[in-house]
Amino acid sequence: MLIVGSPESIPYRFQYQLDVQYAVGRLHFDTPQEYVRYAETAVAAENGNFYRPREVRFFGVRNRADRATQLSADHLIKPLSDYVAQEEPSWKCLPSDEATKTNLGKLLGGADTPALLLTASHGMAFPNGDPHQTAHQGALLCQDWPGPLKHSGPIPKNFYFSGDDDDVPAKATLQGLIAFFFACFGGGTPKMDDFPHLAGLQAVIAAHPFVASLAKKLLGHPQGALAVVGHVERAWSYSFFWNRAGEQLAAFQSTMSALLNGQRIGFAMESFNSRYSELSSDLSSELEDRKHRRPRPEAETLAEDEDLAGMWTANNDARSYVVLGDPAVRLAVKQ
Repeated sequence: MLIVGSPESIPYRFQYQLDVQYAVGRLHFDTPQEYVRYAETAVAAENGNFYRPREVRFFGVRNRADRATQLSADHLIKPLSDYVAQEEPSWKCLPSDEATKTNLGKLLGGADTPALLLTASHGMAFPNGDPHQTAHQGALLCQDWPGPLKHSGPIPKNFYFSGDDDDVPAKATLQGLIAFFFACFGGGTPKMDDFPHLAGLQAVIAAHPFVASLAKKLLGHPQGALAVVGHVERAWSYSFFWNRAGEQLAAFQSTMSALLNGQRIGFAMESFNSRYSELSSDLSSELEDRKHRRPRPEAETLAEDEDLAGMWTANNDARSYVVLGDPAVRLAVKQ
């Protein structure tokens, strides 16, 4: 199923729940011409009018003194790269060069654009009312940022890759690309905070919900990409690494294997939908048990509350991976 429209008119929550049962994608552009371009690109790919090389690229940002990007580089990008190299020998598995903005430009429409790109980085976040929020929220912060110890204050644009014309120029060639962005707001932004249990209240984080500008630019470009998988709201490490349980890569591995073996993106994402369903079931059971549980000592209650907050976070995190583009597209390579 393809949703055509903004998340303001067709909410993200509707998309999440529909995606449990169906293969769902979304398109939202600002002009009719962008819809025409995307449709022409998708049809041309399905008809075999162009092909990408059988290459998978991994772009893992590692910022200094930054635990989040170190975690994703070590426990998401590296093991996934090793997995693909071992399990999919017919594909060329290429780690990226240094994860700078310049090198990302080579992978997003430049000379090194692959069939499948997976990035892991911070996604830019701006407060409600900031003039940069709609245009730059979810833009990919690159390794140009020296980290929190050497930089403070607003992050300049030369540290992150956005949907602006100087980052994705008219000459970019994105046809056939499917990109997966592990980044906060890399797919879009809701109006309301999706993690109110962490702060105890639900805050307004944007004037209205919107699709990430970078994803829209890549899909609506004259030589645009086929699909972008991104995360709505903040992305958490629960997706791939859960405390003492260690790496939790099954959903990512299953999705990548399905894509590399010719499956359509909507079907390939079923492992993420299954993970969300399982976590929702676990959370529901825990909440039911708590209704009938005898009072506990305060220390035990606090520990249980922390565990419950973790379950809420993991659940809401898992549901928020979305396909932007037609869920029926697949990698444009010779099978």
